[in-house]
Amino acid sequence: MNIMPRSIVGRTAWVLTIGFVIVISGSVLVSSAIIRSESHEGNLIEVATKIIMMTSILKNMSTDNRISVIDNFQDKNIKILHDDRILPEAGIIDDWGTRKVQRHLQSHMASLGLQDIRVTHPKRIDSDGLPDKSQIIISVIFQDGKEIQFVANSPHRHFQMIMYILLITTFIIAGIYILSMVVTRQIIKPLKQFSKASTRFSMDLFAPALDETGPVEIKGAAIAFNTMQDRIRRFVNERMQMIAAISHDLRTPLTRLRLRAESIDNNILQKKSLRDIAEMQSMLDSTLSFARDDASTEARTIVDLATLIKSICDDESDSGNKAQYNGPEHLNYNCKPIAMRRVINNIIGNAIKYAGEVCVSLTSQSNNILIEVSDNGTGIPDDQFENVFTPFYRIEASRNRETGGSGLGLTVAKTIVRAHGGDISIKNSSKDLAKGLTVNISLPLF
Repeated sequence: MNIMPRSIVGRTAWVLTIGFVIVISGSVLVSSAIIRSESHEGNLIEVATKIIMMTSILKNMSTDNRISVIDNFQDKNIKILHDDRILPEAGIIDDWGTRKVQRHLQSHMASLGLQDIRVTHPKRIDSDGLPDKSQIIISVIFQDGKEIQFVANSPHRHFQMIMYILLITTFIIAGIYILSMVVTRQIIKPLKQFSKASTRFSMDLFAPALDETGPVEIKGAAIAFNTMQDRIRRFVNERMQMIAAISHDLRTPLTRLRLRAESIDNNILQKKSLRDIAEMQSMLDSTLSFARDDASTEARTIVDLATLIKSICDDESDSGNKAQYNGPEHLNYNCKPIAMRRVINNIIGNAIKYAGEVCVSLTSQSNNILIEVSDNGTGIPDDQFENVFTPFYRIEASRNRETGGSGLGLTVAKTIVRAHGGDISIKNSSKDLAKGLTVNISLPLF
């Protein structure tokens, strides 16, 4: 399973989050080790300084006065033991830290005439299974042979230091994180514009060009996109102009052929010739209309699609055909009205021509509008669904223009629907081809 987010911003955030977690964890561990070591050693020296002062006071006292002072001594971090309260040797350990403190004490107590000093830890284990060094025991033997012990708590401030470092690190990382997100969004903003421009160009051949601004890379990509868009536009226009010119120029020789065919004495041959010429004329007229179609330049406007479909169905009903509408009374849609009327006219006209009865349904969904045109005629084989949208392709094999048409109706409809960003498809109403055909038109809501 891919756990990476789909968007660039999401992936950047994901990578930064993982990286920051690793950095913070490593920083806390390393800082904890350093602070723990330095804090422990520093606190030991601080405690040793206090003990030196206490020892200098107790040294010159008599035994009784010394015991009295010890019993009345109060300090939250240091406790003084004497006589039978002294911890046994078996219950203490030493390490390099205590030995360093011991040397520090000996060097400072030498002037007091005290040399027999030992610094150790209680022999016990902490919650982590390690030697507990939260206390130190400083044993001092005075010149009269009496021994006292200073049991000192070693206050650890490393937790506060770690929290302080963690807080600063978090603020720094949060700033970097926010800045990275802002920069990433600015970087991908042109990519979103490219995506919108591509979608707009697929629906509108005359869509405006991209702004050629920004960093060198983005500007170069925008220039390349605009150049491509201009070339495609000129290519399509040139081809359509060529088709229109050819269709127009063929009208003259067709007119001459019609005049000559009317002079043929053989009635049967004359009828066949005139029928072929009429069919050719119909195909040329359809081609010229397709080439000069103004759907690409027509402006979009808000159209009541429900009223448009109902009016076409009413016109068919007035002509004696059966056309039924099912759907809302009103449904506004931003489209090219002339082009959209031509689409619905073509689809309903085909259904009436081949079936005689048609039902048009209109529904509005969350992201698109669906138009279904169903008839009660004969369906078509599944392998012919895409072919029927090919120019001049007709399943009806007689080539009779009265029944087969010119073969451009569905082609024009598909071109217009896709220019609106939608799609058109055909399916049989059931597996039984005798139960009709359904044309689905899907139009996106923007």
